[in-house]
Amino acid sequence: MIAVPTPTSFLALDYSQIEMRLTAHESQDAAMLDIFRDGKDIHSMASQWIFGDITKEHRYPVKRAGFGIIYMISPMGLATLLKSEGLMDWGEAQCAELIDAYYILFPGLQDMQCRFIKQATDNGFVTTFAGRRIQVPEVYSVHDWVREAGFRQAANAPIQGGAADIIKEAMAALTPVWPLFHQPPELVCRPLLQVHDELLWEVSDNQLMEVAAIFKELMESAAKLSIPIKCDVEVGKSWGELKEINLE
Repeated sequence: MIAVPTPTSFLALDYSQIEMRLTAHESQDAAMLDIFRDGKDIHSMASQWIFGDITKEHRYPVKRAGFGIIYMISPMGLATLLKSEGLMDWGEAQCAELIDAYYILFPGLQDMQCRFIKQATDNGFVTTFAGRRIQVPEVYSVHDWVREAGFRQAANAPIQGGAADIIKEAMAALTPVWPLFHQPPELVCRPLLQVHDELLWEVSDNQLMEVAAIFKELMESAAKLSIPIKCDVEVGKSWGELKEINLE
């Protein structure tokens, strides 16, 4: 008798706002920590505080500014980014005001970036929350533009590198577990892709919810921060048809 493969679906587990969560952890900014501890959306809260509403007209630029500030984006850079995405009303002056307002709202951000830059200039490297060193020799360049680029790299490398550390820890935690659910053709559970902060799997439908719940718990406990780590879960019959599900 020929074994009939079990129906499978795609399972995607994606860290929710992991770079912003790492920023809150590294900066210890009180407002940012409270937002994540209360389970609120940081972009919506920042939009509400800065503009008095959370309409798409304001929330999206605030979101782009928040992620850009992690990389020390300039007002010109933010204006160029927003215009490339069709938001033509955002000029350099408006973007400068938005960046200033964001730093005022979350003052710990600037202190964090200054600390990272000092670490780089003192030692030639910065470290992630996990202790991994990232070399930044550019901060010693005699060329101003290279040195400035080094400062920006020093300010964001612990955040970007920390996010990479977490997804690596998650994959290490899942490595001994997923083969337990992979017994083809009846049971399928195999990794397909890593895309930034997301892991994509193919899983048998008859164990999909069980695997999703276990993998979500493992990913959310892969690292210990000052605030909870959250993982969004999506399922679908193709990568383009993924729909978020609530396991709680």
